[in-house]
Amino acid sequence: MTKQIKKLLIDRELSIAELARRIGMSRTWVSLVINGNMKSPETRRRIADELKVKVQALWPEEETKKRAA
Repeated sequence: MTKQIKKLLIDRELSIAELARRIGMSRTWVSLVINGNMKSPETRRRIADELKVKVQALWPEEETKKRAA
């Protein structure tokens, strides 16, 4: 898990399970996306929205993809 996401979860007193419940996805899937084992733009967006940050703040490579497109 990225340090940034871990810090945000701690600051908001959220577990991955609770975050997953709030965004309507399984804990396992959310964990895979957070840890970088799976890349899902939709899940990343939902996580960022729930944590009230931009996707690029959590996954800087998303900004690089946008510029290349």
